[in-house]
Amino acid sequence: MAGFAPIAATTIIPSIAAIPDVSSLPACGQTCFGNIFAQYSGFGCASPQDSYCFCNKANFSNGLRNCSNGACGSDAAAASSAIAFGSAYCANAFATHTATGLAALPSCGQTCFNNMVAQYSALRCASSVLPL
Repeated sequence: MAGFAPIAATTIIPSIAAIPDVSSLPACGQTCFGNIFAQYSGFGCASPQDSYCFCNKANFSNGLRNCSNGACGSDAAAASSAIAFGSAYCANAFATHTATGLAALPSCGQTCFNNMVAQYSALRCASSVLPL
């Protein structure tokens, strides 16, 4: 996580409106999401609500993974649920974002492209942003 301070699992989380509802997550996962979203400007994002910006930063997924594994301690299921929530959060962010030139494809091509991009983590890609 070059350029970013490690995320402390014990940091007090400020109230941030309109971030994803993490209330179903264990407390350790809620802490990690809150800490990451509180650092939105350090990620270069305009606001804590900018899911597409966060998900285009390797530091988001790396930070969430590292924080979840550290904050959840020996509760691997809790850490896994926070990490899975982050993956779903980013899949949704990418699914709602239109890639440049995508509109020129026929609808079946757009569907295929969007399905592939939504699976970026399963394909072991660091990001769904394709090089130009």
